[in-house]
Amino acid sequence: MYSLKKILTRNLIINMILVMLGLLVILYFSMQQVLTNYITTRLQHDTESLVSALERSQDGRWQLNPVQMSAVYDQVRSGHYYLV
Repeated sequence: MYSLKKILTRNLIINMILVMLGLLVILYFSMQQVLTNYITTRLQHDTESLVSALERSQDGRWQLNPVQMSAVYDQVRSGHYYLV
């Protein structure tokens, strides 16, 4: 026969495992959302800074004005790069 203590302990362990798995799933999706928002915001900022530095040259072509460019694009391994 099973004792009441063993049954309660087993049920408690099963419930704790289920709760922990639920919390891990919630944490995973929350971190995915935070990371996506962070990357999107950073890309929007980079786009805005590059667009603000665009100028038309005398021959009608678009080019980036290096004076208006942020210094972060000149730093090696800064994570901020562009190709126009």
